[in-house]
Amino acid sequence: MSLLEVQGLRSGYHRGTVLHGVDLSLDAGRVTGLLGRNGVGKSTLVGTLMGLVRASAGSVLLDGVPLAGRRADVIARAGVALVPQGRRIWPALTVDEHLQLSGRRARSSAWSRERVLSLLPRLAERLAQPAGTLSGGEQQMLAVARALLTGPRLILLDEPSEGLAPAIVEQIGLAIGGMRDEGMAVLLVEQDLHLAFAVCSEVAVMDRGRIVHRASTSDFRRDPATAYRLLGVA
Repeated sequence: MSLLEVQGLRSGYHRGTVLHGVDLSLDAGRVTGLLGRNGVGKSTLVGTLMGLVRASAGSVLLDGVPLAGRRADVIARAGVALVPQGRRIWPALTVDEHLQLSGRRARSSAWSRERVLSLLPRLAERLAQPAGTLSGGEQQMLAVARALLTGPRLILLDEPSEGLAPAIVEQIGLAIGGMRDEGMAVLLVEQDLHLAFAVCSEVAVMDRGRIVHRASTSDFRRDPATAYRLLGVA
């Protein structure tokens, strides 16, 4: 059985439905790219998996444990971590304070502070610096470090390359590769297809609140007609 099994998941905001029965499975040690045009429900799916958007129907099982409808803190303790779109760091806290707070919530010692800083060495040079004074790329690295320090089995990355220079995107890609190599399941929401194709073993494409196509990355890249139909790119 896959680490994450999602079946018939429905959710939305207020009285509107955004997810119309999502089916998705994720395996440990693999990176799945969640692709799709703007507004098709990708961030809503991530938020629902994390418990930030309440599911109205369907099931979410993490290693057989039901999580749909649970609070975000319960889901985090079960082994799910989120790197949200827009980073959402605390500007007045230092890098070191962010890392200390995240480390206290760790469910395992798989990702120690030393290990995270070796993966993201620029943060080691900024420990005493307020997070609000970091560059955009450094703030994204901090958001990734904060998630890893909780010791997750599944990490959700929502547009981690947004607004970043190519050199920083490359470092984020290396960090994602490190997560995969350590047996973590990774769901990557990404508009940068270069990054997605570089790190993902497979892709799942959303449209109108459903997963409408799934393929290995290599097969998807060999099918430009499908890519153009679903994403508007060749």
